Amino acid sequence: MNAPSIPAVDRIESRIALDLSRRALLVAPVAMVGVGLWRGLDAAGAVALALALVVVNLLIAAASLGWAARTNPNVLMGVALFGFLGRLAVLTAIGAGIKALGIVDWPVFCITLVVGYLGLLFWELRSVSLSLASPGLKPGRHWE
Repeated sequence: MNAPSIPAVDRIESRIALDLSRRALLVAPVAMVGVGLWRGLDAAGAVALALALVVVNLLIAAASLGWAARTNPNVLMGVALFGFLGRLAVLTAIGAGIKALGIVDWPVFCITLVVGYLGLLFWELRSVSLSLASPGLKPGRHWE
């Protein structure tokens, strides 16, 4: 009798972050065109910039958490907390710079940043396995 196939647990966080990035690439053109037609070219740029920042933030979080988990699991909590605070500070500084420069539609940028981040995370909930038997993405549900 064959044992059930258990997926590899290497780089779970990276696979989830890449799946989130793929979903953002699906949403970005539609959101940019829709918001661009409604509010103009500055708003379309705001959507693109905000979604790019969301994706970069998620990829950096995955890389840092993966590194911490493989290096020393005892520092994982510290990397998670202080990495989040650091990335939040960087996003705030970038947002302040964007507002000061006035290069994109500021309200659209802020709304897209929050809605994009939360929307992608909720969308990803359907694909993540909440089982220790198959951690990460559900088998057969991810795009590889």
